[in-house]
Amino acid sequence: MLASSAAKPSLRLSALFRQGAALWVLALINCALVAGAFHNSVAATLDVWMNSPEYNYGLLVPVVVALMLWRDLGRSTAPQAGGWWGVGLVGFGLLLGLIEALSQTRFPGQVGLFLSLIGIYVAWQGEARSRATWPGLVFLLFGLPMANGIQVILTGALQMVSSIGAVALIRLADIPVLREGNVIDLGPIQLQVAEACSGLRYLFPLATFSFLCAYLYIGHPVKKAVIFLSSIPITIVMNIVRIGVTGLLVDRFGVAAAEGFFHDFEGWIIYCACLAILAVEMKLLCYIGGHDRSLLRRLDLDLPPSGGKTAPVRPAQAAPGLAVAFLAFLTLLLVVAIGTRPEHVPVRNSFALFPREIGAWQGVEAPVDADSLRALNASDHLSVNFARNDGALINTWIAYYSSQYSGNAAHSPLVCMPGGGWQIEQAGVTTLNVSRDGATTAIPVNRIIIAQGNTRQLVYYWFVEGGAIETNEYRAKARLFANAVMENRRDGALVRFVAPISGTDIAAVDAQMQSFIAELLPVLPTYLP
Repeated sequence: MLASSAAKPSLRLSALFRQGAALWVLALINCALVAGAFHNSVAATLDVWMNSPEYNYGLLVPVVVALMLWRDLGRSTAPQAGGWWGVGLVGFGLLLGLIEALSQTRFPGQVGLFLSLIGIYVAWQGEARSRATWPGLVFLLFGLPMANGIQVILTGALQMVSSIGAVALIRLADIPVLREGNVIDLGPIQLQVAEACSGLRYLFPLATFSFLCAYLYIGHPVKKAVIFLSSIPITIVMNIVRIGVTGLLVDRFGVAAAEGFFHDFEGWIIYCACLAILAVEMKLLCYIGGHDRSLLRRLDLDLPPSGGKTAPVRPAQAAPGLAVAFLAFLTLLLVVAIGTRPEHVPVRNSFALFPREIGAWQGVEAPVDADSLRALNASDHLSVNFARNDGALINTWIAYYSSQYSGNAAHSPLVCMPGGGWQIEQAGVTTLNVSRDGATTAIPVNRIIIAQGNTRQLVYYWFVEGGAIETNEYRAKARLFANAVMENRRDGALVRFVAPISGTDIAAVDAQMQSFIAELLPVLPTYLP
């Protein structure tokens, strides 16, 4: 009887894990726990997928990933075994989730969410099967929204390339056209190459689809790489064609050709053309190498074999999944314990109270148009032209953000000014020696010289994060992140000064700029604490 009673638990445990049913349940539980720990990231990702035109394919990504993994798992001969590397990946992802909870910063949490999902899969299926099914895991990352700071830089670069290419295309039609940054001047009509026309709405979905095509294509890995990477030049060239054709239509039929239905219809036509070019490219690759030239037969569209036998799963294989469940549950408890921390917003004076007289300089308001203010979305701003009796003039611009979240923060003038038609002639960092209370403090600031036609300007600027000055945008983001985690403080600002350069005496403009800033700096702390 003792032997019989001792055998029953073993039989029940063996039955529980037979055919991997328990591991399926455990994987689903892990997904639920991770979703709970990353509930803010899940909501933010779904919001981006449903409301951002660049990611409107996002809802299809999990479906395609599931099909890819199902197909590749059915073909894999590797045994199912728990993967401890997956536990490490989930642990790193959950750490990012805790950082998200502390900082309320979207991107680290979203990265942690996607890494944790991949880690759950590795812990469930094992390293060998994960290597055999890696395309599906990589494809999941195409649903990860890009960090806003990187997307802003990429958008600006694509806008500039598209503007330059479109102007060249319009000139081929013997139409006189000028370009100032991202503004295409057709004479009576000016065409603005906005952020929505940068090409990202083509690039992200086309790159995703190109990866899927490369996955299905039967051929050398180099051919697969060409199929995927070609999505970048295809997007750039076709976006240039779209903007160029829009310019031609606007020149012939007026500005209505760039608005409403015609604008959206052109977008669909160009995207379909991108897909057609991709298909032609894949067809041409079939002629290289002397293999089957049929594109349909070169696409691996077969389903996995059915009726395969599944070996019983040993209880020890559940150990990585159980470890993941423990880590995810612990993280969920910590996230609940952290809750919503009250954000620390320092007390400051409004820029409406900022003095309009700095030493010998007299300030006059420099109004900013409503569209620009909406785009900047600053909590408070200062835009004043300070003039001196000798004719010296310095524009002072400060944009303050009481709470910097994704998409609501200061961006580098190095990104914005080229879009306004300014060419950057020089860029570097200089040091201001400011005397205060008998002591001299060295303050690093960015110094650039910009030009537009015959007009040249000297620009000094820096970022303020939590009261500290930073010259590098990425170091500023890192300080913002640290302040958010440690102090739950997210305020920051961009401080910029612009002075016209007349003649070639740049040293004199530098001297007056540094003298003015030295007089203004003692006033700033009450407005930028």
